[in-house]
Amino acid sequence: MPPSYSSDTKPKSLRILDEISLAEVRQYYGKTPGYDAKSQLFRDLGIPPDYFALAVDDINADLATYAGSKSVTAKGVRNCATIGDFISLYSKAAGATIPPGEPK
Repeated sequence: MPPSYSSDTKPKSLRILDEISLAEVRQYYGKTPGYDAKSQLFRDLGIPPDYFALAVDDINADLATYAGSKSVTAKGVRNCATIGDFISLYSKAAGATIPPGEPK
């Protein structure tokens, strides 16, 4: 059974961003003022693309907890510009179905 987007992959991807950045991503996601899917990883969270790419092994270890998941690449992670980009990348790799209108 694939993981749930709303209860599994979206919260886990936000946790990963929370751990990598100095920002309180989980606490302020979806709040005003705060963060949303359009928030920039570098400008808003202070995560440089090359630094983010170094986390690929940890991200893939986390993805491995989902049966049938796929690995992400350093290039794929580096190409994420927004929180929404990473939520989508992570969720697709985990095998979750992303609902219409998400991530937001």
